[in-house]
Amino acid sequence: MEEVSSKVEKEEKEENIDNKVEEEDEIMDGKKSEEEREDNETDDDSEEEEEEEKDLRPPNKVAKVPSKAFWNLISDLYVSSLPINNISAFRNFLVKIPGQSSLIIRKNITGLISAFNQAFVFFDEKGKRYKRRHFEPEEFFEVILPCIIRRAFAFPTLFPNGIPLLPSNENGRLRFTRVQVSSVIANMFLCILPNEGYPIYPNSDRFPALSFADLFTNNTTSYVGKLCCFLNYFKRLAIEEIKLKSDNVKNPELSCPKGYIWIRRQVLDEKYQSINYWKESNKPLLPVEISFERNKNIDDAEGTIQIDFANKSIGGGILGRGAVQEEIKFSTYPEHLMAVMVTAILDDNEAVLITGAEQFSSPNGYGRSFEFGGNYVDTIEEDKYGSKLRTTCAIDAVKFSNGSNGYGQIHPQAFIRETKKAFSGFMDPLSVK
Repeated sequence: MEEVSSKVEKEEKEENIDNKVEEEDEIMDGKKSEEEREDNETDDDSEEEEEEEKDLRPPNKVAKVPSKAFWNLISDLYVSSLPINNISAFRNFLVKIPGQSSLIIRKNITGLISAFNQAFVFFDEKGKRYKRRHFEPEEFFEVILPCIIRRAFAFPTLFPNGIPLLPSNENGRLRFTRVQVSSVIANMFLCILPNEGYPIYPNSDRFPALSFADLFTNNTTSYVGKLCCFLNYFKRLAIEEIKLKSDNVKNPELSCPKGYIWIRRQVLDEKYQSINYWKESNKPLLPVEISFERNKNIDDAEGTIQIDFANKSIGGGILGRGAVQEEIKFSTYPEHLMAVMVTAILDDNEAVLITGAEQFSSPNGYGRSFEFGGNYVDTIEEDKYGSKLRTTCAIDAVKFSNGSNGYGQIHPQAFIRETKKAFSGFMDPLSVK
């Protein structure tokens, strides 16, 4: 493995690839020509957003672009692993990819095989095989996995200049096509990006570690539930590709799904962080409407901003042991994983808003009992591009344990911390000056 990494490093130096980002829109949309066409078609929309963009600085940090040599290596490893028609062959491909993820998978071969087998075969409460399957093995190897491979290998085309990032303490908004997002998730699934074999992040910010390796190597209920949600996401994309191909659409993996995902990092100005500001404020509270409907959850609240009870590291344990509100949200809305990719760990005065994501799966259970509840058809209204008119607001609270430490949450400083955290998520950056 060290020889493989050295070979890639040598070829990269010879290529002397220039990763400098020339234009923000080119980064976000992958192809400048596509952006120009859309701008010509949507002059009115651009004018409405012009004032907003002035207050949102473009990202000054970009995830490193893997070289042509790296992608040639991954392609060669894939070809040498064919045919991939069973779990063992799939595992053999994953362990060839340079990086820490391959070591995790290599150490837990049994876990990976067991996790996928449980995704393929549904078990009842007594551990007996049930009459239906979540996914047929043939369906995964012949339909779903090829879709994942195609989208993962489209990465160099979709991100010629790298992935823009949202570093700490900087306001910023990014826009990605949903096709770009699918490529990033496909690379996460295959444990290609990011990994320690090919670091892509700047060193000055802390970004979440991303790899499906831990998810692949644990066969407990919640882990398998999340795995099934992601398999269902790619199954849906594969079905759409097949439909487009039947209509003679070339490269259908670059044509669906339609629409965009917007990710905004909002940083609260320093003057709003002082306890004196809140003490001296004479602004009235806005009217609040509280409603409760049995058997409904946050996802059912259309026309509202939906709160993500976030971890300061966006996504929390989505690719690990976590299976509570945030992780369930990100499992059933896989496109939220793009925020995990680009968002540095949140400070006390920051929040993240994600707009445009689609719900692909239904949840069942909570925590350790979380399971894939089946496919979900999201009927929420869309804009003219195909983006879902839904926004998720990620704000992280301070954890207070039971006992004496629990009283700390009513301390003035703790109260102010939670107030400014909520304000950072709910504020309109144009109206807060």
